[in-house]
Amino acid sequence: MPSLALLLVALQLPGQQAAPPPAPEPAQAASGSLAEQARARAAAGDHAGAVTLLQDAVAANANDGPAWYQLGYSLHALKRYDEALPAHERAATFPAFAAKAGYNAACALALLGRGDEAFARLAAAIRAGFGDRKLLAVDSDLDSLRDDPRFATLLPPRLDGAAAFAEPVRVLHELTGRAGGEEFGWVARALGDLDGDGAPDLVLDRIDGPVALGMNRRRGSAANWLVVRCQGPARGEVLEGAAEGRTPVDGLGARVRVVPRGAAAPTLMAEVQTGVGYASASSAWPCFALGTGSGYASLEVHWPSGRVERLGGGAGGRVVTVREGRGIVAEEPLR
Repeated sequence: MPSLALLLVALQLPGQQAAPPPAPEPAQAASGSLAEQARARAAAGDHAGAVTLLQDAVAANANDGPAWYQLGYSLHALKRYDEALPAHERAATFPAFAAKAGYNAACALALLGRGDEAFARLAAAIRAGFGDRKLLAVDSDLDSLRDDPRFATLLPPRLDGAAAFAEPVRVLHELTGRAGGEEFGWVARALGDLDGDGAPDLVLDRIDGPVALGMNRRRGSAANWLVVRCQGPARGEVLEGAAEGRTPVDGLGARVRVVPRGAAAPTLMAEVQTGVGYASASSAWPCFALGTGSGYASLEVHWPSGRVERLGGGAGGRVVTVREGRGIVAEEPLR
């Protein structure tokens, strides 16, 4: 197995990965008791029982994206691919599941022997954001496609060294694992702005070695950075307006879009999440590099409840706290 590498870098013009233009958000429901019971059954291996509950859940609420996604997954696990396919496709209509459910639909088509449709669906899933190169290379569901020349063209390119970054970087050190599972030379890693300058720093719990700390020394003005802290409504607080679910108090699951000022500036996107990777938790405050501009043209938060909050432009160099339904409720300067 080719080893992958961890690159510790000094950022010259920090930036985020460009996101696709915002798409309309269909209503997405928080799963109710039926879907919760179904997930528990699926986790225990009872996919048949899960399917029965999930079919009732989507019949009761056709806009329950998580239930559609789990229904497709459980039908797929039961090898009922002809039934799983429409559930995958329905789940893929929800932006949060467009990439993964689209990939699952491609797998179902491949297993049903519908190769041309599978290639088209796989390409659409990749355009929607699916980029798990390793899964594409080893997933047995796609075995029927691998000998076709079209398959190789769909694999995301493997980028090494400085080419793996969207912004200009200088590679300081490279760690290479000894075997599978040690690709990055660490057990756990976490990202967060430790020194309050807006630039995310890196902590590594290394294999057979001490903990390592990589400080991302900011280049340029603090005005080139923006840190966003998202908060859902307080427990018991009721917000006005229709919503299909409720955002957690800590804002987990919120998706933040920022457009920096400047001609042809790309949309930057981050999701509020902490449990990324193995045995570690990163900061729940997304950091955005605004390039050479001094602020942002727009800030938009897509809350897990289904609400979308558009807050307009503002200055960089700040940590802003955005509370659902109330906009920016606090701010403090970066150091």
